[in-house]
Amino acid sequence: MIKELVTEVPRDDFDVEKEGQVEIIGWLYQYYNEAPKNAAVAQPKSHKYCDQELASATQLFTPDWIVEYMVQNSLGKLWIHALMTRHPEQNETELVAKFNWQYYMPDAPQTAETVVNIQKADQDLANLQPQDISFLDPSMGSGHILVYAFDVLMAIYTAEGYGEREAAGQIVKHNLQGLDIDTRAQQLAYFAVMMKLRQFDRRALSRNISPEVYDIPSSTEVSKGSVELLMDDFTKEEAQAIYNLMAAFQNGREVGSLVDTSKLSLETLQHIAERIDQGTYNQTFVRVGEKIHQLIQIALILSEQHDIIVTNPPYLGTARLNNSYSQFLKHYYSDAKADLFAAFLEKMTGSLKRGGYSALVTMQSWMFLSSFEKLRKGLLAKYTLSNLMHMENGVMGIAFGTAVSIFRNIPLTMFNGTYHQIKYRDVQNGDPASLPVAGNRYNRTNQTNC
Repeated sequence: MIKELVTEVPRDDFDVEKEGQVEIIGWLYQYYNEAPKNAAVAQPKSHKYCDQELASATQLFTPDWIVEYMVQNSLGKLWIHALMTRHPEQNETELVAKFNWQYYMPDAPQTAETVVNIQKADQDLANLQPQDISFLDPSMGSGHILVYAFDVLMAIYTAEGYGEREAAGQIVKHNLQGLDIDTRAQQLAYFAVMMKLRQFDRRALSRNISPEVYDIPSSTEVSKGSVELLMDDFTKEEAQAIYNLMAAFQNGREVGSLVDTSKLSLETLQHIAERIDQGTYNQTFVRVGEKIHQLIQIALILSEQHDIIVTNPPYLGTARLNNSYSQFLKHYYSDAKADLFAAFLEKMTGSLKRGGYSALVTMQSWMFLSSFEKLRKGLLAKYTLSNLMHMENGVMGIAFGTAVSIFRNIPLTMFNGTYHQIKYRDVQNGDPASLPVAGNRYNRTNQTNC
Protein backbone atom coordinates (compact mmCIF):
# COMPACT_ATOMS: atom_id res chain seq x y z
CA MET A 1 0.00 0.00 0.00
CA ILE A 2 2.77 2.47 0.89
CA LYS A 3 4.57 1.78 -2.41
CA GLU A 4 1.39 2.67 -4.29
CA LEU A 5 0.90 5.77 -2.16
CA VAL A 6 4.39 7.02 -3.05
CA THR A 7 3.46 7.20 -6.71
CA GLU A 8 0.50 9.45 -5.94
CA VAL A 9 2.20 12.09 -3.78
CA PRO A 10 3.41 15.20 -5.64
CA ARG A 11 6.75 16.57 -4.51
CA ASP A 12 5.32 19.84 -3.24
CA ASP A 13 2.66 18.09 -1.14
CA PHE A 14 5.08 16.09 0.96
CA ASP A 15 8.68 17.16 1.32
CA VAL A 16 10.43 15.44 4.19
CA GLU A 17 13.17 18.03 4.02
CA LYS A 18 10.79 20.58 5.48
CA GLU A 19 11.36 21.07 9.17
CA GLY A 20 9.32 18.71 11.29
CA GLN A 21 7.99 16.47 8.50
CA VAL A 22 10.13 13.49 9.50
CA GLU A 23 9.09 13.89 13.11
CA ILE A 24 5.46 13.99 11.96
CA ILE A 25 5.81 10.52 10.39
CA GLY A 26 7.24 9.17 13.63
CA TRP A 27 4.71 10.84 15.88
CA LEU A 28 1.85 9.69 13.64
CA TYR A 29 3.10 6.14 13.91
CA GLN A 30 3.31 6.47 17.68
CA TYR A 31 -0.22 7.88 17.72
CA TYR A 32 -1.67 4.96 15.75
CA ASN A 33 0.44 2.56 17.80
CA GLU A 34 -0.70 4.03 21.12
CA ALA A 35 -3.72 1.77 21.62
CA PRO A 36 -1.94 -1.54 20.91
CA LYS A 37 1.06 -0.36 22.93
CA ASN A 38 -1.11 0.51 25.92
CA ALA A 39 -2.89 -2.83 25.62
CA ALA A 40 0.42 -4.70 25.59
CA VAL A 41 1.89 -2.78 28.51
CA ALA A 42 -1.32 -3.24 30.54
CA GLN A 43 -1.05 -7.01 30.41
CA PRO A 44 -0.16 -8.73 33.73
CA LYS A 45 3.57 -8.88 34.37
CA SER A 46 3.40 -12.63 33.99
CA HIS A 47 2.15 -12.23 30.40
CA LYS A 48 4.68 -13.10 27.71
CA TYR A 49 4.56 -10.91 24.62
CA CYS A 50 3.83 -12.35 21.19
CA ASP A 51 5.59 -10.89 18.15
CA GLN A 52 3.05 -8.12 17.42
CA GLU A 53 2.95 -7.13 21.08
CA LEU A 54 6.74 -6.92 21.06
CA ALA A 55 6.62 -4.56 18.10
CA SER A 56 3.97 -2.37 19.74
CA ALA A 57 5.44 -2.32 23.25
CA THR A 58 8.99 -1.45 22.24
CA GLN A 59 8.38 1.35 19.72
CA LEU A 60 9.94 4.62 20.90
CA PHE A 61 10.47 7.66 18.70
CA THR A 62 13.92 9.29 18.88
CA PRO A 63 13.95 13.12 19.06
CA ASP A 64 15.63 14.93 16.17
CA TRP A 65 18.60 16.27 18.08
CA ILE A 66 19.54 12.83 19.45
CA VAL A 67 19.37 11.37 15.93
CA GLU A 68 21.59 14.19 14.69
CA TYR A 69 24.07 13.63 17.52
CA MET A 70 24.31 9.91 16.81
CA VAL A 71 24.66 10.20 13.04
CA GLN A 72 27.06 13.14 13.07
CA ASN A 73 29.37 11.42 15.55
CA SER A 74 29.38 8.09 13.72
CA LEU A 75 28.81 8.56 9.98
CA GLY A 76 30.13 12.12 10.10
CA LYS A 77 33.08 11.06 12.24
CA LEU A 78 34.05 8.25 9.84
CA TRP A 79 34.02 10.62 6.88
CA ILE A 80 36.05 13.29 8.69
CA HIS A 81 38.65 10.65 9.57
CA ALA A 82 38.75 9.66 5.89
CA LEU A 83 39.30 13.31 4.93
CA MET A 84 42.08 13.67 7.50
CA THR A 85 43.99 10.84 5.81
CA ARG A 86 43.78 12.76 2.52
CA HIS A 87 44.35 16.23 3.93
CA PRO A 88 46.82 15.89 6.81
CA GLU A 89 47.48 19.61 6.59
CA GLN A 90 43.96 20.30 7.91
CA ASN A 91 42.78 19.46 11.41
CA GLU A 92 39.47 17.89 12.39
CA THR A 93 37.81 21.17 13.39
CA GLU A 94 38.66 22.79 10.05
CA LEU A 95 37.31 19.86 8.06
CA VAL A 96 34.04 19.53 9.96
CA ALA A 97 33.34 23.28 9.72
CA LYS A 98 32.37 22.77 6.06
CA PHE A 99 29.41 20.57 6.99
CA ASN A 100 27.52 22.61 9.59
CA TRP A 101 27.07 19.62 11.91
CA GLN A 102 25.81 21.27 15.08
CA TYR A 103 26.33 18.32 17.42
CA TYR A 104 29.61 16.96 16.03
CA MET A 105 32.22 16.61 18.77
CA PRO A 106 35.88 16.66 17.67
CA ASP A 107 38.08 14.03 19.26
CA ALA A 108 39.97 14.97 22.41
CA PRO A 109 43.74 15.50 22.35
CA GLN A 110 45.53 12.13 22.39
CA THR A 111 48.93 10.84 23.42
CA ALA A 112 51.55 10.54 20.69
CA GLU A 113 51.28 6.75 20.77
CA THR A 114 47.48 6.85 20.41
CA VAL A 115 47.74 9.31 17.50
CA VAL A 116 50.03 6.89 15.67
CA ASN A 117 47.61 4.00 16.28
CA ILE A 118 44.66 6.07 15.03
CA GLN A 119 46.56 7.00 11.89
CA LYS A 120 47.33 3.32 11.25
CA ALA A 121 43.67 2.42 11.64
CA ASP A 122 42.63 5.31 9.37
CA GLN A 123 44.87 4.15 6.54
CA ASP A 124 42.05 1.84 5.48
CA LEU A 125 39.91 4.96 4.90
CA ALA A 126 42.32 6.68 2.51
CA ASN A 127 40.45 5.49 -0.58
CA LEU A 128 36.95 5.48 0.91
CA GLN A 129 34.35 6.79 -1.53
CA PRO A 130 30.84 7.94 -0.52
CA GLN A 131 29.14 5.01 -2.26
CA ASP A 132 31.35 2.56 -0.31
CA ILE A 133 29.80 3.48 3.06
CA SER A 134 27.36 0.90 4.42
CA PHE A 135 24.87 2.40 6.90
CA LEU A 136 22.43 0.15 8.79
CA ASP A 137 19.59 0.85 11.19
CA PRO A 138 18.60 -2.63 12.45
CA SER A 139 15.51 -1.45 14.37
CA MET A 140 14.51 1.44 12.13
CA GLY A 141 10.91 2.11 13.19
CA SER A 142 9.46 4.68 10.82
CA GLY A 143 12.86 5.53 9.31
CA HIS A 144 13.79 8.68 11.23
CA ILE A 145 17.49 7.79 11.52
CA LEU A 146 17.70 6.67 7.89
CA VAL A 147 16.24 9.95 6.67
CA TYR A 148 18.74 12.04 8.61
CA ALA A 149 21.57 9.76 7.47
CA PHE A 150 20.36 10.55 3.93
CA ASP A 151 20.91 14.26 4.68
CA VAL A 152 24.42 13.70 6.02
CA LEU A 153 25.30 11.48 3.07
CA MET A 154 23.95 14.11 0.68
CA ALA A 155 26.31 16.65 2.23
CA ILE A 156 29.19 14.20 1.83
CA TYR A 157 28.38 13.39 -1.80
CA THR A 158 27.92 17.01 -2.87
CA ALA A 159 31.16 18.01 -1.12
CA GLU A 160 32.84 15.40 -3.34
CA GLY A 161 31.39 16.99 -6.48
CA TYR A 162 28.27 14.89 -7.10
CA GLY A 163 25.08 16.51 -8.31
CA GLU A 164 22.12 16.18 -5.96
CA ARG A 165 20.03 13.97 -8.24
CA GLU A 166 22.87 11.52 -8.86
CA ALA A 167 23.79 11.55 -5.16
CA ALA A 168 20.21 10.78 -4.09
CA GLY A 169 20.07 7.69 -6.29
CA GLN A 170 23.49 6.52 -5.11
CA ILE A 171 22.48 6.91 -1.45
CA VAL A 172 19.37 4.76 -1.81
CA LYS A 173 21.06 2.14 -3.98
CA HIS A 174 24.37 1.82 -2.15
CA ASN A 175 24.36 3.31 1.35
CA LEU A 176 21.17 2.90 3.36
CA GLN A 177 19.75 -0.31 4.83
CA GLY A 178 17.07 -0.73 7.46
CA LEU A 179 15.26 -3.56 9.26
CA ASP A 180 12.35 -3.87 11.69
CA ILE A 181 9.95 -6.55 12.93
CA ASP A 182 6.93 -4.29 12.37
CA THR A 183 5.48 -4.29 8.85
CA ARG A 184 3.68 -0.97 9.33
CA ALA A 185 6.89 0.66 10.51
CA GLN A 186 8.71 -0.73 7.47
CA GLN A 187 6.08 0.74 5.16
CA LEU A 188 6.50 4.17 6.74
CA ALA A 189 10.29 3.93 6.52
CA TYR A 190 10.03 2.96 2.85
CA PHE A 191 7.73 5.93 2.26
CA ALA A 192 10.04 8.36 4.07
CA VAL A 193 13.18 7.28 2.20
CA MET A 194 11.38 7.34 -1.15
CA MET A 195 10.17 10.85 -0.46
CA LYS A 196 13.74 11.92 0.26
CA LEU A 197 14.80 10.41 -3.05
CA ARG A 198 11.92 12.02 -4.91
CA GLN A 199 12.79 15.39 -3.40
CA PHE A 200 15.96 15.38 -5.52
CA ASP A 201 14.79 13.27 -8.47
CA ARG A 202 11.26 13.81 -9.77
CA ARG A 203 11.61 10.74 -11.99
CA ALA A 204 12.87 8.46 -9.22
CA LEU A 205 9.77 6.28 -9.23
CA SER A 206 10.29 5.36 -12.90
CA ARG A 207 13.94 4.40 -12.35
CA ASN A 208 13.13 1.20 -10.45
CA ILE A 209 15.10 2.25 -7.38
CA SER A 210 13.85 0.58 -4.22
CA PRO A 211 15.17 1.29 -0.70
CA GLU A 212 16.72 -1.68 1.11
CA VAL A 213 14.35 -1.47 4.04
CA TYR A 214 12.65 -4.69 5.11
CA ASP A 215 10.34 -6.03 7.76
CA ILE A 216 11.75 -9.25 9.20
CA PRO A 217 9.27 -12.13 8.86
CA SER A 218 9.24 -15.50 10.52
CA SER A 219 9.92 -18.36 8.14
CA THR A 220 6.74 -20.01 9.46
CA GLU A 221 4.87 -17.49 7.29
CA VAL A 222 5.95 -19.66 4.35
CA SER A 223 4.19 -23.00 4.57
CA LYS A 224 6.45 -26.02 4.88
CA GLY A 225 4.44 -27.76 2.18
CA SER A 226 5.13 -24.98 -0.30
CA VAL A 227 8.85 -25.23 0.35
CA GLU A 228 8.79 -29.02 -0.04
CA LEU A 229 7.20 -28.64 -3.48
CA LEU A 230 10.19 -26.59 -4.60
CA MET A 231 12.91 -29.08 -3.83
CA ASP A 232 12.96 -30.60 -7.33
CA ASP A 233 14.29 -27.26 -8.57
CA PHE A 234 17.12 -27.17 -6.03
CA THR A 235 20.45 -28.90 -5.93
CA LYS A 236 21.18 -30.75 -2.70
CA GLU A 237 23.38 -27.85 -1.58
CA GLU A 238 20.67 -25.28 -2.35
CA ALA A 239 18.02 -27.31 -0.57
CA GLN A 240 20.15 -27.49 2.58
CA ALA A 241 20.81 -23.75 2.39
CA ILE A 242 17.07 -23.07 2.25
CA TYR A 243 16.36 -25.42 5.17
CA ASN A 244 19.04 -23.66 7.24
CA LEU A 245 17.62 -20.27 6.28
CA MET A 246 14.12 -21.31 7.34
CA ALA A 247 15.45 -22.64 10.66
CA ALA A 248 17.36 -19.41 11.39
CA PHE A 249 14.28 -17.26 10.81
CA GLN A 250 11.74 -19.50 12.49
CA ASN A 251 11.11 -16.78 15.11
CA GLY A 252 12.14 -13.86 12.95
CA ARG A 253 9.15 -11.69 13.89
CA GLU A 254 10.23 -11.89 17.53
CA VAL A 255 14.02 -11.78 17.51
CA GLY A 256 14.34 -9.47 14.50
CA SER A 257 17.88 -8.31 13.78
CA LEU A 258 19.24 -10.52 16.54
CA VAL A 259 18.74 -13.55 14.27
CA ASP A 260 21.90 -15.65 14.09
CA THR A 261 23.09 -16.02 10.50
CA SER A 262 26.59 -17.35 11.22
CA LYS A 263 25.84 -20.87 9.99
CA LEU A 264 24.15 -19.92 6.72
CA SER A 265 25.70 -20.61 3.34
CA LEU A 266 25.64 -17.04 2.10
CA GLU A 267 27.20 -17.68 -1.30
CA THR A 268 24.61 -20.34 -2.08
CA LEU A 269 21.77 -18.12 -0.83
CA GLN A 270 23.04 -15.26 -2.98
CA HIS A 271 22.96 -17.57 -6.01
CA ILE A 272 19.38 -18.59 -5.19
CA ALA A 273 18.37 -14.93 -4.87
CA GLU A 274 19.87 -14.19 -8.28
CA ARG A 275 17.92 -17.10 -9.83
CA ILE A 276 14.72 -15.79 -8.25
CA ASP A 277 15.41 -12.37 -9.80
CA GLN A 278 15.93 -14.02 -13.19
CA GLY A 279 12.70 -16.04 -12.89
CA THR A 280 14.36 -19.39 -13.58
CA TYR A 281 12.35 -21.39 -11.02
CA ASN A 282 9.00 -23.05 -11.69
CA GLN A 283 5.59 -21.43 -11.21
CA THR A 284 5.10 -22.99 -7.79
CA PHE A 285 8.16 -21.10 -6.64
CA VAL A 286 6.76 -17.76 -7.83
CA ARG A 287 4.11 -17.91 -5.09
CA VAL A 288 6.66 -18.26 -2.27
CA GLY A 289 9.78 -16.95 -3.96
CA GLU A 290 9.20 -13.36 -2.90
CA LYS A 291 9.17 -14.28 0.80
CA ILE A 292 12.25 -16.49 0.47
CA HIS A 293 14.00 -13.75 -1.49
CA GLN A 294 13.18 -11.33 1.34
CA LEU A 295 14.61 -13.73 3.92
CA ILE A 296 17.79 -14.10 1.87
CA GLN A 297 18.20 -10.33 1.50
CA ILE A 298 17.78 -9.87 5.26
CA ALA A 299 20.22 -12.70 6.00
CA LEU A 300 22.80 -11.09 3.72
CA ILE A 301 22.38 -7.70 5.43
CA LEU A 302 22.75 -9.23 8.89
CA SER A 303 25.79 -11.22 7.81
CA GLU A 304 27.65 -8.24 6.39
CA GLN A 305 30.00 -6.01 8.32
CA HIS A 306 28.93 -2.40 8.13
CA ASP A 307 30.79 0.89 8.34
CA ILE A 308 28.08 2.52 10.43
CA ILE A 309 25.28 1.09 12.56
CA VAL A 310 22.95 3.56 14.28
CA THR A 311 19.75 2.64 16.07
CA ASN A 312 17.38 3.08 18.99
CA PRO A 313 16.86 -0.62 19.84
CA PRO A 314 13.97 -2.14 21.80
CA TYR A 315 14.15 -1.84 25.59
CA LEU A 316 12.64 -4.93 27.21
CA GLY A 317 13.73 -7.23 30.01
CA THR A 318 13.39 -11.01 29.90
CA ALA A 319 10.32 -11.08 32.17
CA ARG A 320 8.12 -10.24 29.18
CA LEU A 321 9.78 -12.68 26.77
CA ASN A 322 8.50 -16.17 26.11
CA ASN A 323 10.64 -19.15 26.98
CA SER A 324 12.01 -19.71 23.47
CA TYR A 325 13.12 -16.07 23.18
CA SER A 326 14.72 -16.14 26.64
CA GLN A 327 16.59 -19.32 25.74
CA PHE A 328 17.68 -17.74 22.47
CA LEU A 329 19.20 -14.77 24.34
CA LYS A 330 20.95 -17.04 26.85
CA HIS A 331 22.45 -19.07 24.03
CA TYR A 332 23.57 -16.31 21.66
CA TYR A 333 23.92 -13.29 23.97
CA SER A 334 24.86 -14.69 27.36
CA ASP A 335 26.59 -11.47 28.48
CA ALA A 336 23.65 -9.30 27.40
CA LYS A 337 20.67 -11.54 28.09
CA ALA A 338 19.11 -9.26 30.74
CA ASP A 339 17.57 -6.88 28.18
CA LEU A 340 17.01 -6.66 24.44
CA PHE A 341 18.81 -3.31 24.18
CA ALA A 342 21.96 -4.93 25.59
CA ALA A 343 21.81 -7.76 23.05
CA PHE A 344 21.55 -5.17 20.27
CA LEU A 345 24.47 -3.25 21.74
CA GLU A 346 26.61 -6.39 21.72
CA LYS A 347 25.59 -7.69 18.30
CA MET A 348 25.62 -4.44 16.37
CA THR A 349 28.95 -3.23 17.69
CA GLY A 350 30.30 -6.66 16.76
CA SER A 351 28.92 -6.26 13.21
CA LEU A 352 31.18 -3.34 12.28
CA LYS A 353 34.00 -3.28 9.79
CA ARG A 354 37.37 -2.47 11.27
CA GLY A 355 37.36 1.26 12.01
CA GLY A 356 33.56 1.51 11.76
CA TYR A 357 31.26 3.19 14.29
CA SER A 358 28.14 2.08 16.14
CA ALA A 359 25.84 4.57 17.85
CA LEU A 360 23.01 3.25 20.00
CA VAL A 361 20.72 5.09 22.38
CA THR A 362 19.83 2.69 25.19
CA MET A 363 18.80 2.53 28.79
CA GLN A 364 21.55 3.78 31.09
CA SER A 365 21.62 0.57 33.13
CA TRP A 366 24.33 -1.14 31.06
CA MET A 367 26.84 1.32 32.54
CA PHE A 368 26.11 0.48 36.19
CA LEU A 369 24.32 -2.79 36.93
CA SER A 370 26.17 -5.96 37.83
CA SER A 371 23.99 -7.93 35.40
CA PHE A 372 25.79 -6.10 32.56
CA GLU A 373 29.32 -6.34 33.99
CA LYS A 374 30.51 -8.96 31.49
CA LEU A 375 29.00 -6.95 28.65
CA ARG A 376 30.77 -3.77 29.80
CA LYS A 377 34.12 -5.48 30.13
CA GLY A 378 33.75 -7.16 26.77
CA LEU A 379 32.84 -3.97 24.92
CA LEU A 380 35.62 -1.93 26.52
CA ALA A 381 38.20 -4.64 25.85
CA LYS A 382 37.39 -4.99 22.14
CA TYR A 383 36.28 -1.52 21.07
CA THR A 384 37.03 2.15 21.61
CA LEU A 385 34.35 4.23 23.34
CA SER A 386 34.49 7.41 21.29
CA ASN A 387 31.57 9.33 22.83
CA LEU A 388 29.13 8.75 25.65
CA MET A 389 26.19 11.08 26.31
CA HIS A 390 24.33 10.31 29.54
CA MET A 391 20.75 11.65 29.65
CA GLU A 392 18.65 12.23 32.77
CA ASN A 393 15.10 10.98 33.29
CA GLY A 394 12.72 12.73 30.92
CA VAL A 395 15.27 13.89 28.35
CA MET A 396 13.89 11.48 25.74
CA GLY A 397 10.32 11.96 26.91
CA ILE A 398 10.40 8.79 28.99
CA ALA A 399 10.59 8.30 32.75
CA PHE A 400 14.06 6.76 32.97
CA GLY A 401 17.63 7.66 32.13
CA THR A 402 19.20 6.79 28.80
CA ALA A 403 22.61 6.99 27.17
CA VAL A 404 24.07 7.31 23.69
CA SER A 405 27.15 5.10 23.36
CA ILE A 406 29.34 5.52 20.28
CA PHE A 407 31.92 2.77 19.81
CA ARG A 408 34.60 2.42 17.17
CA ASN A 409 35.78 -1.00 16.07
CA ILE A 410 39.44 -0.57 16.94
CA PRO A 411 40.97 -1.47 20.32
CA LEU A 412 42.55 1.73 21.71
CA THR A 413 42.32 1.47 25.48
CA MET A 414 44.25 4.71 25.96
CA PHE A 415 42.01 6.72 23.61
CA ASN A 416 40.61 9.82 25.31
CA GLY A 417 36.86 9.66 24.74
CA THR A 418 34.30 12.41 25.30
CA TYR A 419 31.82 12.00 28.17
CA HIS A 420 29.04 14.41 29.07
CA GLN A 421 25.55 14.64 30.55
CA ILE A 422 22.27 16.16 29.44
CA LYS A 423 19.88 17.25 32.18
CA TYR A 424 16.13 17.53 31.78
CA ARG A 425 16.26 21.33 32.06
CA ASP A 426 18.61 21.44 29.04
CA VAL A 427 15.90 20.16 26.67
CA GLN A 428 12.71 21.70 28.04
CA ASN A 429 12.55 23.95 24.97
CA GLY A 430 13.02 21.08 22.54
CA ASP A 431 16.75 20.49 22.27
CA PRO A 432 20.05 21.71 23.70
CA ALA A 433 21.44 24.81 22.02
CA SER A 434 24.86 23.17 21.75
CA LEU A 435 26.87 20.25 23.06
CA PRO A 436 28.45 19.66 25.46
CA VAL A 437 26.45 21.69 27.99
CA ALA A 438 28.78 23.66 30.25
CA GLY A 439 29.00 22.23 33.77
CA ASN A 440 27.24 18.93 32.95
CA ARG A 441 29.89 16.40 33.98
CA TYR A 442 31.92 17.04 30.83
CA ASN A 443 35.09 14.95 30.79
CA ARG A 444 37.64 13.64 28.33
CA THR A 445 39.45 10.58 29.54
CA ASN A 446 40.44 7.09 28.43
CA GLN A 447 38.14 4.14 29.03
CA THR A 448 40.48 2.43 31.47
CA ASN A 449 39.14 5.02 33.94
CA CYS A 450 35.51 4.10 33.25
